Amino acid sequence: MYYAIARLDADKFANLDFTLNFGITPDVKSIFVDWLVNGGTYDETRDVVFKATDTFQLLKLHKYFNWADKKLHSVFFIENKD
Repeated sequence: MYYAIARLDADKFANLDFTLNFGITPDVKSIFVDWLVNGGTYDETRDVVFKATDTFQLLKLHKYFNWADKKLHSVFFIENKD
């Protein structure tokens, strides 16, 4: 997966490109992209975005954002270290 992250630019991270490689479903991807674009209140975010998303999908998104953050801050991971 880190090879996919290594090829992405900052603008592609926000679009959640290559999240399917992490096992994130297209439905979850579209929910989160819509949420990132439009935002919402705390209650809407809690009920519509997070409660409606499977915990395993949230963990995969966390890993995606964690690796994307490392790439953006030039603290990119080393093979078999992350």
